[in-house]
Amino acid sequence: MNKEKLIIKDLKVLYVEDEPDISEGIVEMLSRTIPDLLTASNGIEGLEKFKEHKPDIIITDIRMPGMNGLEMSREIKKIEKNVQIIVTSAHSDINYFIESIEIGVNQYVLKPIVRQKLLEAINKCYQVKILEKKVNEQINTILKLFRAIEQSHSMIMILIADKELKIEYVNPRFSEVTGYSASELLSGEATFDYLKRNSIISNEKIRKKLLEGKEWRGEYLNKKKTGEEYWEYGSFTPVKNEQGDIVSFVQVTEDITEMKKVT
Repeated sequence: MNKEKLIIKDLKVLYVEDEPDISEGIVEMLSRTIPDLLTASNGIEGLEKFKEHKPDIIITDIRMPGMNGLEMSREIKKIEKNVQIIVTSAHSDINYFIESIEIGVNQYVLKPIVRQKLLEAINKCYQVKILEKKVNEQINTILKLFRAIEQSHSMIMILIADKELKIEYVNPRFSEVTGYSASELLSGEATFDYLKRNSIISNEKIRKKLLEGKEWRGEYLNKKKTGEEYWEYGSFTPVKNEQGDIVSFVQVTEDITEMKKVT
């Protein structure tokens, strides 16, 4: 990646420096790279700016009047531990290095500041924040899907593709229709009984197709825990890892018993 052309998008950056001569040059440089750039002239002001604007990355000097950069960083980390902090310091401030580590400072850039070094530090913090945002988005998506599955009227079950076909998850609707509780299936108490009653899993031809990595879809007759027969329509899908190996099966089915009576 060309650091000279680095543009920090979708993130706020706070720069804290008390020396106007230094601040002016760095702000001019950073403003060409960072569209959303905030500034503060000391630790007290920096802390207030953080509370108000919640920037993602902070670049701060150490020695400042009122509240130094490390004191400010410590207070900020109490509020938001995942904020990325870059400390700029002179060689004479090296004694602060251990304290910086204890606080959780992410990058250290020595003064006089070299443009490329600072941009490299910013880029590292930027990549961390972008990855963090992507992970949070994925977690939120997973949570939404999980809630949808939990509330769904479709039955969803996950089976591990080992010899024992260990069941990892069933949603409430599955238990409601089949009569098997999640606890007895996940503990293995009723797994064999359920699998024996499942006309698809017990079908050797279909099992062979699934183990070959192929999906099966259709309708079939099954039995509940009570022995009562019911009709299902759905699919059995092999799930593969990055290496292409089958790690589990997902069964998504719907109880179509009433529909079959009508037709």
